[in-house]
Amino acid sequence: MVPYATLIRGIYRAELTDNLMSIERSEIEKLATLSRIAINEETISEVSQRLGSVLELVDQLQAVDTDGVEAMSHPMQATQRLREDEVTELNRREALQAIAPETEDGLFLVPKVIE
Repeated sequence: MVPYATLIRGIYRAELTDNLMSIERSEIEKLATLSRIAINEETISEVSQRLGSVLELVDQLQAVDTDGVEAMSHPMQATQRLREDEVTELNRREALQAIAPETEDGLFLVPKVIE
């Protein structure tokens, strides 16, 4: 299996320099366009460094040996204590439907919004 960050490196033509992954300027601009975010000239190098750090972290996580570790759905394997289901408010449907513009068979009628 190929580590995720290795695949990303190949996709974005990133280079490994000084143990930090640097992503080319053109790729940062393409990601910004696809994400519909504005990245100005002053922050492109900072964004590149931060993305490189994230991808390095992903690489480190992929390198961890997890053989023999049982998967967990929750880190604490705790169960949630549930409260009794109690009615806390009065049923005001009649009063609310009396002031509604349109109702039918106990339901509120609303205008059609999707053609």
